[in-house]
Amino acid sequence: MHQRRIRGAAIGALFCCSLTACSTMAPQGYGRGENLRLPAQMPGKSWQVRRGREDQTDVSEWTQPGSPGVFVVRVMREGPGPNPADFRRMAEQGGNPACLTETSDTLDESAAGGTPRLLWLKTCSTRDAKHLANLLLYLRGADAHYLLIRRWGAAPQDAELRQWEDYLRSVALCDTRSGHGAPCPLAGTVTP
Repeated sequence: MHQRRIRGAAIGALFCCSLTACSTMAPQGYGRGENLRLPAQMPGKSWQVRRGREDQTDVSEWTQPGSPGVFVVRVMREGPGPNPADFRRMAEQGGNPACLTETSDTLDESAAGGTPRLLWLKTCSTRDAKHLANLLLYLRGADAHYLLIRRWGAAPQDAELRQWEDYLRSVALCDTRSGHGAPCPLAGTVTP
């Protein structure tokens, strides 16, 4: 009798686990819950990455030796954050004092897989005649919000800018929990 009860409990636990496995266990290479996924092939060559944490924000920064450009991914884990338009307004408030002229152009304001997102290009002309450019992508997830920035120390060539626009448009969120957005894994993507 006692052995039958234990066996029945074990079968019940096994059945329960098999029903919830997709929602509680993350596939290899994924964290539990919401995950930011980058396309596996980043534009350019010889990127070196440095990772860190600032309060509740995970930061990954890619640089290329000898290049003033940088690619930064900030995963802000304090909740979903503001909607994309409000985030942009807050980020651009006050402008950059080093810039003589600034532009800010929306490139894409569509939701991807149910995730509100905003892709925009900011340019700046400085007093010493430099032309700086930042391509920014903001995503508002369910658990966190995400800011991806490709910075150039000079105006990028049109072809390179288009490559990075396509790259950032391919960034996605997935979720290991059942019924919480696009399921993980996402083929052809990597974790920042």
